[in-house]
Amino acid sequence: MYAQVALPINQAENFVYRVPPNLNPIKGARVVVPFQYQTLTGVVVKLKQKTDLPAQKIKKIKEVLEEKPIFDEQLFNLAIWISNYYQCPLGLVFKAMLPAGSDIRTIRKIRLTKGAAKNNDHGKIVSLIKNSGNEMDFKKLLAKNITSPYKEILEMEEEGIIEIEREYRRKIRKKTLNYLKLTENEDDVDLTRRQQELYNFLKEERLVAVKDISDEFSYSLIKKIEEKGLGQVIKKEIVEDRFAINTNKIVPEEFDLTTEQINVINEIKSNIKKELFGVYLLHGVTASGKTEVYIRSMKETLKSGKTAILLIPEIALTPQTVERFYSHFGDSIAVLHSKQSDRTRYNNWNEIRKGNKKIVIGPRSAIFAPLKNVGLLIVDEEHENSYKQQGRKPMYNGRDMAVLRGKLSEATVVLGSATPSLESYYNVETGKYDLLEMKKKVKNEKLPEFHIIDMREVEDNHEIFSPMLRDKIEQRLKKNEQVILFQNRRGYASYVQCVNCGYVFQCNDCNISQTYHHKDNSIVCHYCGKKVPAPRKCPECGGVIFNFGSPGTEKIEKSLEYIFPQATIARMDRDTTVRKNSHQLIYDRVKNGKIDILLGTQMIIKGLDFPNVTLVGIVSADVNLNLPDFRAAERNFQHVTQVAGRTGRSKKKGEVVVQTYNPEHYSILFGKDRDYEGFYNYETRLRDKLNYPPNFKLARILFSAKKEDSLKEFAKRIRSRLRKNNLKRLIVMGPVAAPLNKIKKRYRYHIIIKSSSQNRIANFIKWFEDTVIVPNYIRCSIDIDPISLM
Repeated sequence: MYAQVALPINQAENFVYRVPPNLNPIKGARVVVPFQYQTLTGVVVKLKQKTDLPAQKIKKIKEVLEEKPIFDEQLFNLAIWISNYYQCPLGLVFKAMLPAGSDIRTIRKIRLTKGAAKNNDHGKIVSLIKNSGNEMDFKKLLAKNITSPYKEILEMEEEGIIEIEREYRRKIRKKTLNYLKLTENEDDVDLTRRQQELYNFLKEERLVAVKDISDEFSYSLIKKIEEKGLGQVIKKEIVEDRFAINTNKIVPEEFDLTTEQINVINEIKSNIKKELFGVYLLHGVTASGKTEVYIRSMKETLKSGKTAILLIPEIALTPQTVERFYSHFGDSIAVLHSKQSDRTRYNNWNEIRKGNKKIVIGPRSAIFAPLKNVGLLIVDEEHENSYKQQGRKPMYNGRDMAVLRGKLSEATVVLGSATPSLESYYNVETGKYDLLEMKKKVKNEKLPEFHIIDMREVEDNHEIFSPMLRDKIEQRLKKNEQVILFQNRRGYASYVQCVNCGYVFQCNDCNISQTYHHKDNSIVCHYCGKKVPAPRKCPECGGVIFNFGSPGTEKIEKSLEYIFPQATIARMDRDTTVRKNSHQLIYDRVKNGKIDILLGTQMIIKGLDFPNVTLVGIVSADVNLNLPDFRAAERNFQHVTQVAGRTGRSKKKGEVVVQTYNPEHYSILFGKDRDYEGFYNYETRLRDKLNYPPNFKLARILFSAKKEDSLKEFAKRIRSRLRKNNLKRLIVMGPVAAPLNKIKKRYRYHIIIKSSSQNRIANFIKWFEDTVIVPNYIRCSIDIDPISLM
């Protein structure tokens, strides 16, 4: 028998291996196989009796890791669909669906646990580890000629006989604590009264954290117990989960549902009961109570014996967001997120796979959670760009995969947003999705008053704040009310320019202007992260006077401190939230009224609900509009609408002030009127003229190389090849230099493909891959449904 195996490498084909008589692999299970000069973990895709390959070229499977598939039928089919649609090798799709630490190559050391003494099924391995001092390097164990060592080790871990120390992909600082461990000692030892008390306590506990007993037993006493051979101080790794919440302290809030909420919930419940696939676009204004709809729908799902997945955008996934769901569902919830340590993520994934969790919450990758019997999938803020994986295969969209998994599971899918993506609303118009609407706020609060300030007419438009915004901030401070200010640009200034010759300081690795950061007097590239000291003189002319570009959050914070010295100000952006729990600390201070003005980037426009915020200011509504991106207006409309939703969330009157040099722009005017349908109709007409989504499909082939000349020459050859190809009903542009033509020392060219048919795009890409040979010095990546063409 032979097996086709998908390996986690960037090669499209699957590889054929011979199945030894003593092994019995099944589709969807992992196997250990030799590949070139290494050992890899692959997934069995197909089993067959015959192969046309020469027998001498076929290697044998070393080991089968599971008796049951690690991917059930639904996840297996989902992986195949992703591989085909997103032009990604199947092995890389499977790799993306598994947590770090699941690869057998990550196993480093094995330690025995207390359960080892009670188990006789794995006697040989237990004896070997005991003889090595209860801990053994895994490579040494492999040298002991054990049958199916990987499988047995994984079984022992699941049974709690051993602990496995893994080497993870990302470097994670281990947090350790000192523990006092009981040492078995039958000899009579003379002890003082206090030593005897500690020893008796240790005999009961066997293992205790030193910090937990430090108030009762001194360190010198612990040291004496260790010296007399009765105990041993060891370091033990502590696994932390920033989303682990003490559910005993949380009381779920009770809400009186609005008529709109009741109607929406009843519609979703009806579909859940039918156990039929259906997709709902829930278009609800900010503060209309979408979260309560999610919670009630989840309860109905669990009541029907099924499970649920909730996707949340990366920037919105914080402990306070998850807390409300924990208050209702407690330990039924598992959170999967990149901010967790790989160990925590791996452990949570295993708990889900065992069936111990019924609800999974996380960003886009949580869609691959190994939940059984999925009945409900929710994508909150479905318009968010963070649902699209970029720069790493597979470049999938989590929102679209939720719809596909719902179809495979015969489940209900709810896509929620106050500003839906044009693609989702288009799917409503074409009958693929059903529309559910909530147009009123839950407490019937009035919509905030909206002011658009034309900065061209402001007397001194070089100032950051217009007189109106300045006065309104002053008024709020006098009333002890709070203010939120939004600027979607971090740093102090967008660029540094020599006044004398006009030279703009750029990142040498990226050909992009560097952002000035005042705090450490540096200029930073926000694409590759390269940081250098701020210049003292111009390298071109020697000038020492510089002009600074548009203000970022850091400069705005400085201005606020100068203008409003009496105010307490907090800044929330990527620079101020790098430390653990920093986002939570800022949130708590605002919630408790200790912050007067909260300033930040787009992370402040998601999920913040502060009743005392009565003024929101958008410092510059033009930041997004200046980008050469066909989605720029859509993002601007979303930001204006979402930021405006942060105020007027109580009986107090709310106001919004938008500063702009382009007050007639339709994204701002439609945002002012909260007119989503008007914006959708206007924007889609413009997109249709340029053959962009949602009516048209899009793909991008990106090339990059270290030498621009060789890349240009390659692009010229491709251009010539494309002219000779009969491109029916396709628009193929390029290859031309990408708008960001150099990032991380690599020059970038791209081809843009447009068509009304996804099949035609897929056929073109297949033709391209079959006929175009890309040299080794050029990297090539294919992005289907790209979110950005930068």
